[in-house]
Amino acid sequence: PYSENSTKLYLDGKLIVIPESLGKPFDSDGITYVPLRAIADALGISVKWIQEEQAIIYGDEIKFRIGSDLMEVPYGMALPLYAKVLAKDGRVYLPITFFTEITGHEIAWDEESAGINKIKLEDVVRLEGNLYIVDTNMFIAPTYNDGYSMIDVYNGLVGFNEISNVGVWTSNTTLQEDIEHFNNTILKNTLTNFSENGDYYLTAIGTPFKVFRDENNNPVLGIYHWGLNRSSYKNLKTMTTMNLTAELLRYYTGKDSDAKAIWAFTDYCAKTKTNPVFNETYLFGETKIKFIDPGRYGVEIVILKQK
Repeated sequence: PYSENSTKLYLDGKLIVIPESLGKPFDSDGITYVPLRAIADALGISVKWIQEEQAIIYGDEIKFRIGSDLMEVPYGMALPLYAKVLAKDGRVYLPITFFTEITGHEIAWDEESAGINKIKLEDVVRLEGNLYIVDTNMFIAPTYNDGYSMIDVYNGLVGFNEISNVGVWTSNTTLQEDIEHFNNTILKNTLTNFSENGDYYLTAIGTPFKVFRDENNNPVLGIYHWGLNRSSYKNLKTMTTMNLTAELLRYYTGKDSDAKAIWAFTDYCAKTKTNPVFNETYLFGETKIKFIDPGRYGVEIVILKQK
């Protein structure tokens, strides 16, 4: 049983219980502080106290000094923490923003704010013959309306921009024609476009997203990166991948409701670490798709042409 003298919170959607002996969150001057060791333990990260320096080492590389508003990192560099490291009752406390904004974790105090989805797939996906039929009413994608152009305006918003110029696929285009269309519409105001073979590069190491065709000329969205918590949505690679997925689903399905349900289903699977049934046909509204295991992190979504 949980002790009454403990703090319950959600770290990246997972419930953790902090015993009172490890400290408890508190507010000071409008800043929320959390006990460093308790969060580090939940993340599986080691911490080491250095008495003579009144400092603590987080992992192997980051040093925090009591009373300092800097975090010391390798090569003699120090980065702003925007609030001082505090000591209270023998415990070291960091501003919660270190975990939520700098390291990209999400901390919440209840299930609703943690964004926990209690859906069980067996309750919302039924098998009829060889077809997995999804209750699309249970998968709702986020929407926003914040001007147009996917990359240059969303400020951490992910999902479906209600203002879209992507249009609807006519099914007689080539992949190269689609790529040119995407580069001229949804990616027009960005510095990075799709390559000729459909890779979207944001880093020198691989691609987080790819559009291509299968052996039957069906469009395929290769999704190899995804935001696992809301704090990560501010990351450019994360925003790009999640919003490219939205726009291309919208284009290839031709139905916003189907596209949003597929996006939300993919989001659910990523956040809950749940694999769909691979290589089988799913029906979302009027759209049939298949999920393919790419043999790496992520999933590939095949949009099946209507016969």
